[in-house]
Amino acid sequence: MRAVAVRRGYSYRTIDLRYRAVSVANFQTMFGAYISAGKYYEFGASVNDGVRLLRNYYSDVMAQCSQTKWVLAGYSQGAMVVAEAAKSFVANDVVYIGLFGDPQLSLPEGKGLWPDACRGRNLSEYRVYVPTCQTDNGILKERNPYQYGELRGKYGLWCAKDDYICGSSKNPLRTNGHYTYADIGIA
Repeated sequence: MRAVAVRRGYSYRTIDLRYRAVSVANFQTMFGAYISAGKYYEFGASVNDGVRLLRNYYSDVMAQCSQTKWVLAGYSQGAMVVAEAAKSFVANDVVYIGLFGDPQLSLPEGKGLWPDACRGRNLSEYRVYVPTCQTDNGILKERNPYQYGELRGKYGLWCAKDDYICGSSKNPLRTNGHYTYADIGIA
């Protein structure tokens, strides 16, 4: 991406948003996240903190350079932060939104005993990499609508095999896929 930006005469910068992300390794935090669909308790407060910081960063950057274009990406809890914060972005400012291992994934084509996804039909336009055809929703309920307003068509979703967090595995003991995004070359 840097080479394309430089070739076109654009500057290019990446940031790693630093916010108080909390782990769900602690049972109490995990339980609070699960029963509130990630909206409340310690986990929800952490997501809200990240959303606030990203929205503020966007406002600050746009005040200095109104021509800035954005490619947003988030992994796991970060996917929730990016998806929520993006609602405050002007659609023309956003090039792409990549969500990896999203706990609020929504893939209607994965529902049912013999889902459309297993027959290659009615696939969501934002489905980029989801090798399990019965993947339908993440552990923290599905975000609905998954794509927000004028940002529709700018989303991409990755949910690796055996990722309990985004729903490709329904077995809570099979979470190893959640840690493979960089290893399989898509993050």
